[in-house]
Formats: sequence, structure tokens, C-alpha cells
Amino acid sequence: MTQQRSIAVIGAGMMGAAVGRLLAVGGARVLTPLDGRGDTTRARARDAGMIAATMDQVAQCDTILSIVAPSQAMPVAQALLPFLAEAPSPPLFVECNAIHPEEARAIAALLAPARVRFADAGIVGGPPAPGGGSGPRFYASGPDAAEFAALGALGLDIRVLDAPAGSASALKMAFAAASKGLTGLLAFTMALAEREQVSDALIEQLRISHPGPVAWAERQFPQLAYKAPRWVEEMQILSSMLADVPGAAHHFRGLSELFAAIGTEIPSTAVEGWAATLKR
Repeated sequence: MTQQRSIAVIGAGMMGAAVGRLLAVGGARVLTPLDGRGDTTRARARDAGMIAATMDQVAQCDTILSIVAPSQAMPVAQALLPFLAEAPSPPLFVECNAIHPEEARAIAALLAPARVRFADAGIVGGPPAPGGGSGPRFYASGPDAAEFAALGALGLDIRVLDAPAGSASALKMAFAAASKGLTGLLAFTMALAEREQVSDALIEQLRISHPGPVAWAERQFPQLAYKAPRWVEEMQILSSMLADVPGAAHHFRGLSELFAAIGTEIPSTAVEGWAATLKR
């Protein structure tokens, strides 16, 4: 009998739990550390078929996926390192967070003394739905990316880049610059049009001249009120990554401020109004 693959997913948020569910349905034994997590997170992990585990148990899994907020990527690796150093058979560690490519390489260097195999991964797309359907694509790079790609047999969509660690993170951030950057630009546009009471005429013209961005806004604005705060860190990272490109750092700092303001200075009702305007 084939031994069941054990996979740890660090981070039982919306993405981590959905990925964990997909792996569990695919036949893996999926563990996740839940110490200090709230009831909502615990319930989400339980519903996804994930098993609560200690960091020592996590370190003994075959594969570890880190799917946390960007600011927690390095702290997670640092907290796990002592347990990885004691693991009888070091696992494959997959760094899946939206971080600076240099940070991905720094995490790889941090874990190297523990003989951990490492893959850098960038997640593009939303969480996989419980009932199946299209989930996100994982782009992977680094010398051990091919080992991570084997999880495609459990339902993950993985594309390996023939590139060193950090490249997948760079691709993820470049995609975020385009996709979330476009969403932010359209939000700026709607704020201006609503203030000047020309939104209906603007949208009519955009549908003629730029139908693609209008269709994008129609998909993104209904989710913007609750997604925007989660995008702030990514925009700040892009500001740092593009500090040497004239105007880019200021642009992405502005987007980080916009996304942080949604739900506070910019009420959620205003964003809902933009979405409603697009449907007229």
C-alpha cells in the first residue's frame, strides 16, 4: 500500500484552508498549526479537513507550504527552523507568499543549514472553490521546484519556471502590479467620475474604448471592500521593488494608501456604489 503523503499548510486563512481542502480531497494528510488562532480560523481548518498540529509535527511532514500574510513569511520560517533542524528527514519547504524576491532568497538561505529542500512559489488567482472548478495557479522556481510540482497529482495547478529561487515571487509581484494596479487605477477613476457626476457617461465611453478594463472592474469591485486591506502590503513591497523606476514607488505607495483607506476614509458603501454603477 502506498504511504499517505503528509503535507503541512502553515496559514489556515481563506487561501491556505482552500488549498488544504484541495490537498485533503486529493488524498493527502494535511496538518496545520493552530496555536493562538481564533475560533473562526479553527472552524475553517476543521471544515477543510485539516488536522491541528504542533510545529514539531509540521516539521516532520513530507512537504510544508507557507501561505501567510507577507509580513509573516520570514517570522514563520524563523519559528520553524529549530524544529526543522531536529527533523529526522528534512522536508520540502515551499514559500508561497507575496514577498520581495530577495526575501524569498533570504528564507532559502535561512533554512539551508537545516538541509531543507526549498521551492519558491507565487500564487496567482483566488482560492479554489469547495466544489471544484478552477483554482489558483502556483508558479514555482528554484532547484527543488520539480518536487513541488508532483503535488499536481493532488489537484494543484503548478507551473515550474526554469529559473532560480526568487523568480516565482518576482512573477507573482509583477502580476499583482498589473492586476491589483489596474483595479486601483479604476477605483481612482470611479472616485473622480462619481464626484463630478459623470460616471454613467464615462462608463458608456469606456465600454466603447476600453471594454476589457470595464469587464475587469465589474468582476473586481464587488469584492474590493473586503479584499483591499489585504493588498496593502503587496503594494508597499512593489513600491520598494521599483524604487529605481521613476514614478513607480510613488504610484504603488498611492495604491497602498487607497487600499488601506477602503472601509475607513472611503466607506464600503462608496465601493458598492461603484459596482452598482457599472451594472446600470
